[in-house]
Amino acid sequence: MDIPSAAPYLEFLMSQLRLLHIALSLSAVVMTLVFSALRSIGLAGTGGVPTMITYVLLGFAAMIILTAATVRTRIPAANAGDADDNWASTNKATCIILWAMLEGGAALCGIALFLGANPWLAGGFAAGALGFLVSQSPGTLAGH
Repeated sequence: MDIPSAAPYLEFLMSQLRLLHIALSLSAVVMTLVFSALRSIGLAGTGGVPTMITYVLLGFAAMIILTAATVRTRIPAANAGDADDNWASTNKATCIILWAMLEGGAALCGIALFLGANPWLAGGFAAGALGFLVSQSPGTLAGH
């Protein structure tokens, strides 16, 4: 009895990670843009949210972004002799966690912006989270 090989699965794993990275990056960008566009008609104009809430949200976003930077240091580069798919199968979960953390940080910045946070501060944090997210493609994480 032959045991089926995992090679067909591994061949598509890196491309699946690339598609997932693109989808998470685009959703984070769209979410941040929608929240900032809704700012003009949302709670920011009514002054209904205390300023401290927006600072707490931005603090959590900063904490998430810094934690993601720590998680990023724990992803090893691919070895020169290994195929990309072997690296992807080993580090798939960590990559997804990293991207989800950065997407969540950007979303918190967008929510804080919607609730009336300082646009320069919230926008800067959101831009940092989105830039970090977009820069961490599977090829970059693998060390290419």
